[in-house]
Amino acid sequence: MKRNNNNNNNNTNFWISYADLMAGLLFVFILLIGAIIVKYSFLEKKSELLQDSLNTESSALIQAKKLINEKNEKISLTLKELKQTSAALKVNTQNLVKSTKTLDEKNELLKNKEIILLDLIKEKDDLKIYLSLKDKEFKDQSQILSNTSVLLKNKEQDLLKNKILIISLDENIKKLLTTNNNKDKELKNISKKNDLLLESLNSSYIVIDEKNQNLQELLKTILEKKVLLEDFKQNSDSLDDEIRLLKIRIQEKEDKFAAVAQDLVITKNKIKNFTGMKVKVISLLKKSLGSDIKIDAQSGKIILSSNVLFEQGKSQLKPEAKKALKKAVYNYFNTILENDDINKHIDKIIIEGHTNSVGSFLYNLNLSQKRAFAVMDFIFAQDFKRKDKLRHLVISSGRSYLDPVYKNNIEDKEASRRIEIKFSLKNEEAIKEIEAILKVTK
Repeated sequence: MKRNNNNNNNNTNFWISYADLMAGLLFVFILLIGAIIVKYSFLEKKSELLQDSLNTESSALIQAKKLINEKNEKISLTLKELKQTSAALKVNTQNLVKSTKTLDEKNELLKNKEIILLDLIKEKDDLKIYLSLKDKEFKDQSQILSNTSVLLKNKEQDLLKNKILIISLDENIKKLLTTNNNKDKELKNISKKNDLLLESLNSSYIVIDEKNQNLQELLKTILEKKVLLEDFKQNSDSLDDEIRLLKIRIQEKEDKFAAVAQDLVITKNKIKNFTGMKVKVISLLKKSLGSDIKIDAQSGKIILSSNVLFEQGKSQLKPEAKKALKKAVYNYFNTILENDDINKHIDKIIIEGHTNSVGSFLYNLNLSQKRAFAVMDFIFAQDFKRKDKLRHLVISSGRSYLDPVYKNNIEDKEASRRIEIKFSLKNEEAIKEIEAILKVTK
């Protein structure tokens, strides 16, 4: 019970850790989205401020242009007055000769007007300079606004990319959840197997408890005899001999008990290693192959339909099936051969041919063997780097219709026609040793 509780606690801690990890990831995604939104809002506000500043400068520029137009109108009026004055001077030239004093006054007035004209021209030049400066500032502000617009567009594109990334991450999370559900199912199946093995161990513990009780009774008997011996110690040499023999037997029992307890601990560790080894190999295969090949989660085998590979009653591979067969099995075999973490546990890779129950047993046995050999021959024709290793691992066999596939308690004849490729672990000796230890404990 304590071991089961420990396993349950470990599973609970695993899922709690996993939930914390998912919550942390979700919190990071929320922070990332919040940061992007805040930065986007800040840039948008800055753009509005720049737009307001540009509008203010534009208004000032319009006012300056109006002022220049007013000055130009004044200059035009002054020029008209000058023209009129010049005409009047031409008409009144003779009168000016006669009226020198009047001419001097008019000349003085003309000089004053010329001074005013020069001042107006200078003011016009100053306004032109001011206008050019404002125009340059306007262009600079326009360039800043243009750069800001480009920056905003880039930020919008970054925001869109981040949204796409978030969607992709959500999809990955969903895939991870799906994978975890599959892993949960695998763990439940492994847990069931471990429960069966633990039941066997518990029965062994019961036997040990019974032997321990017998030993306690024997010790009790020895103690009783020891009390009697103390009373007759001086006159009973034979009793001394018996005591020595009993002590030897007790020591032998204790040694056997310690050996059995140690064997049980070793057996438990071997059982754990044995149940976890196949799961580890299957997990490594799945990780290496990804989703390209569907691997049975319990046995690690792949199943190929004979309908795709062979014609009815034939054992020659279809030409069009060879490409699909290579895609299905090349990575499977290559992963086992190249990955030392996997192949060091592999004893054999078996290619099994299976048929349905149509025809005699011997006919189907011969057909299934030929089909399995045809697949093996095709595999050996591929360009594996470690083909020498492959020769020591791969065997083929035919099972005729001994292992049909059932659907609703009825043989599924199409599904029964198949090729199975599976592996066996180097565990036969370990299994025999475990069985021998369990027999001794019983």
